[in-house]
Amino acid sequence: MALGKVADEEMALATARVKARILNSLAAEFYSRRQEVGACEGDIAALIGSSQSRVSALERAQGNPTIDTIARMAAALGLEVEITVRPVSVRTQ
Repeated sequence: MALGKVADEEMALATARVKARILNSLAAEFYSRRQEVGACEGDIAALIGSSQSRVSALERAQGNPTIDTIARMAAALGLEVEITVRPVSVRTQ
């Protein structure tokens, strides 16, 4: 995709793909780690000052968590979060 004016629909689709990839990755790691340490959702919720339903939503890649929520969840689970930014590979048809 070339830089410049991007159609609103294209931007919305690209944004949704990026968001889904981030949320799915976080959800899988959070769930896996919680299972690994033998904690229940309520235990983690108490540690991060949230509700069990919020922890459940995070583990299902639901909602729009803040950076603060992600950081608290990662800290409670003994995880480090890294973000990698790289150019999108272009597919030719």
